[in-house]
Amino acid sequence: PHFRLGGEFNAWVNEFTDQDGFAITETLVGGLLVGQVYPVRELGLYIKGGLGISRSGSAVAGGVGTGETGFSYLYGAGYEIKLARNFFLTPALNVMQHRSSSGQNGPADSGTLHERVWTIAVGLTFQPGR
Repeated sequence: PHFRLGGEFNAWVNEFTDQDGFAITETLVGGLLVGQVYPVRELGLYIKGGLGISRSGSAVAGGVGTGETGFSYLYGAGYEIKLARNFFLTPALNVMQHRSSSGQNGPADSGTLHERVWTIAVGLTFQPGR
């Protein structure tokens, strides 16, 4: 009654124009297995953590793109507001960390990439059998 296990998909997209006038799109997406712990079930407050696979990339409009697939983890906290018997409004604060390496050796090696995205989210949760 104090633990929920599920999956979560997160996506962050940033589009901007660089100083040379090129339209750039940066992305960070991840699919994670997430566990939520409810310290006091009646309050609706939960903390969560998860592990998964993510991809970070950037692309020039009409041109080439680059990206790296790596490991990600997520942690956060939220609150469940009951709307109906099995439906909840779930505001949350999450932090997703991405880590990858280009896998190349030599001059082209860009080293290890670390990215972090903080999100304020509002979701709808459906839990049958509750």
